[in-house]
Amino acid sequence: MCLILKTQMPVETEFREIYCNNCKKVLGRYNIKFYNDDKIGEVLKTNHVEHVRNGHQVKIRRFLQKNQE
Repeated sequence: MCLILKTQMPVETEFREIYCNNCKKVLGRYNIKFYNDDKIGEVLKTNHVEHVRNGHQVKIRRFLQKNQE
């Protein structure tokens, strides 16, 4: 006899999304499980600094992704 257990996964995974309003594109999505607000700020300062220096409006938005079952 085989017993299969189905683990309960969260229905949604939350991300923080770095978005450039001027370019109208997503610069990156970061899972809040691994990246807290301080780490996301550090990523913005190191990886996406050119957008800020060029005077672009960069936003950090909340993004929910539904998991497939």
